[in-house]
Amino acid sequence: MFVGWPGHLNNLNIIAPIGLSFLTFQAISYLIDIKREAIEPEKNFFHLTIYFLYFPKILAGPIERANTFLSQLKQPLKACPSTIKDGLKLCLLGFFKKLVIADRLTEYVNKVYDAPDYFSSQALIAATIFFTIQLYCDFSGYCDIGMGISKMLGIKLTKNFNHPFFAESFTDFWKRWHITLSSWLRDYVFLPLCGRRAKHIKIYRSIIIVFAISGLWHGANWTFIVWGLLHGVFIVIENIIKRIFKNHEFNLIPQQLVISLKIVLTFFLVTATRVFFRAKNIDEALYIFKRMFTIAGNFDFSEGRFLFFLAIIMLLIYEITAEYFSKKLISLSNNSRLLKLGFTVTIIALIILLGEFNGGRFIYARF
Repeated sequence: MFVGWPGHLNNLNIIAPIGLSFLTFQAISYLIDIKREAIEPEKNFFHLTIYFLYFPKILAGPIERANTFLSQLKQPLKACPSTIKDGLKLCLLGFFKKLVIADRLTEYVNKVYDAPDYFSSQALIAATIFFTIQLYCDFSGYCDIGMGISKMLGIKLTKNFNHPFFAESFTDFWKRWHITLSSWLRDYVFLPLCGRRAKHIKIYRSIIIVFAISGLWHGANWTFIVWGLLHGVFIVIENIIKRIFKNHEFNLIPQQLVISLKIVLTFFLVTATRVFFRAKNIDEALYIFKRMFTIAGNFDFSEGRFLFFLAIIMLLIYEITAEYFSKKLISLSNNSRLLKLGFTVTIIALIILLGEFNGGRFIYARF
């Protein structure tokens, strides 16, 4: 065991209701906002019940704030043909991410991580990259479906992802990944801990505490705590580097190349931390890292190679288009019904032909 620690925190084997962690965070923010006099207590019990138990978000978020969600319920909910169409498109995108990419990668990831001593370093690295893609498509796919259903009902949910694979740093990553969790931790943990004009040491300490809590929120396992602490440490290092070089300009390397290198480095560092997120315990995570630097083992990438290129190509096309060309694409699609129809038919065809309909439940539904 890792320095004598068991994989799981003792005495925490509790059967929790579905969506408990998301519901708890919403309840805490609701009560704190009332105490801060940011909102008035909700007098309509029916509205309050919907806020806590609204079905499209109860399993895996987003973590909605009371002021933005309840204010919508006080107005007549309107669903017009355009919002229904937009909602259906979001649902299709969510099912595409979940069924075509996430669930297609699940089998290979599970096979490698269930028997890491059987596979080579290349297979372990590939499986870890696959898991990063799987987790993103599974989680953001759920949120897309929830947002789509809500749009069709006339309710707007908070956007929870903003193309995190294009993050240029860990700080940027958490502005793009699980946005409602990171903003919740900022407003209700980080700012109360350090205040708005704290010294650097206090800020760094608060960052570490916040990410330790983030890890613990994911599960009572040391692997999640280490994963959270690693993210906190990387963000502290980024802040220190920014302080040291804040008055320096580096013009020797083209700016676009610097940005590209930062995106690639961030992706691979975030992916490396996912080993702790996916492993059963600390010992297994360290063993997997050790195996990544060996050659022995079975590569067994015949199935993985196809899935890798399929997932990467489809995901890259979507992410690059959404990140860099979304405005042009929206403008073009608004003037072309044929393009809209082609996009919809293509997504449906891919779901039917490549979808894994016997896949597991959403990953974040267990948190």
